[in-house]
Amino acid sequence: MQLLYLAESVRLVMLQFSFARPNVIPPHVLLRDHETLEEAVARKTDKLPATQLLEPTPLVAVDPLPTMLEASGYELVGAFCKPRIQYQRADGATYYMVRFSFARHEYATPTEEFLANRDVVRQELRGMTNLVLWRTRAYLNWFFDDNGDPPAGGHDQTVASINLEVRQPMFEPNGRVVQTRRERDADGNRVGAPVPLKPEHLLCVFNNTIELVAMA
Repeated sequence: MQLLYLAESVRLVMLQFSFARPNVIPPHVLLRDHETLEEAVARKTDKLPATQLLEPTPLVAVDPLPTMLEASGYELVGAFCKPRIQYQRADGATYYMVRFSFARHEYATPTEEFLANRDVVRQELRGMTNLVLWRTRAYLNWFFDDNGDPPAGGHDQTVASINLEVRQPMFEPNGRVVQTRRERDADGNRVGAPVPLKPEHLLCVFNNTIELVAMA
């Protein structure tokens, strides 16, 4: 299924991961200040209309996507982690949003500090996606600069946001393959044999188009 053609108007592609625990945050990703309650409310209420490219889809493999984006003319220009508030929960639990930004080459302006660590960050991103499956959503939003303004000439540039949640490693820490849970019959008994966890879809880029490919 074709999701998005990477035309010149697609200025940024962002891979945004969500984690419940901080121990999986890559060490070379910039850690920003914890989100305040006011920021959390604004994030939920000040949203602009967006086009949903992909509804939540489980068991998606994305490991080749970063390399394919770079081969399609997008450059890794930044990465950061922002602890966020799940303000809809009574306990206000924290989760960790980690975002990697890929800019179309003509707009790529990474800082010198990021360039010094980019190869390491790229390796850490590869480690986050290798042999791990995700529930994945995707959106297309209008592009705004750091001041919240549209680009000169009006709104003709966009940002693709690929949101990766519900991390499911395919292997346990001891190297054993993760098995799927067996189905239950009408009496509640487990039936059938467990099988190794496998991706149902692959998110990739072919011919400058982001695609979701069903796995056999």
